[in-house]
Amino acid sequence: MISVSGKIWTEQKVDKNLIEKFKQDTGLGDILSKLIISRNYDQSEIYGINNKQKLTNIFKNDKDFQKASLILLKAINNNENICILGDYDVDGACATSLLVRYFNHINQKHFFYIPDRVQDGYGASKNLFEKLILKKPKLIIMVDCGSTSNEAIDYLNKQKIK
Repeated sequence: MISVSGKIWTEQKVDKNLIEKFKQDTGLGDILSKLIISRNYDQSEIYGINNKQKLTNIFKNDKDFQKASLILLKAINNNENICILGDYDVDGACATSLLVRYFNHINQKHFFYIPDRVQDGYGASKNLFEKLILKKPKLIIMVDCGSTSNEAIDYLNKQKIK
């Protein structure tokens, strides 16, 4: 196989007996077993793949988190139009994508916007919010837009947008 950059990709040969033994020992499938063996994963890496990780919400007792959660729940229960404002970098796009997928899954009315740094500038601004409120959101969720744009937030508050 040839990559986009023109490099030739070849499949690394792995002993089939090793793959079968590994599959029996771990209960993992063919492809994952072959990948783990060919890349020489250590025991901690294998344990991490095959172990159910317990996720905990470190913010669950944070008053601001609780307040924000209630605002979001109310918006969802009232099927209010929600705007997701994400940063254009990888983590902003991923966070935006996750929220969009979730809102699609629960049939929540929403739209998203990833600002263009040239046209919109960096971070939240009054001009950006003026553009976004034309779509009549009741709530704007900013993801990965760490901002100290107090003027822009004051503008939203005056427009009665959460």
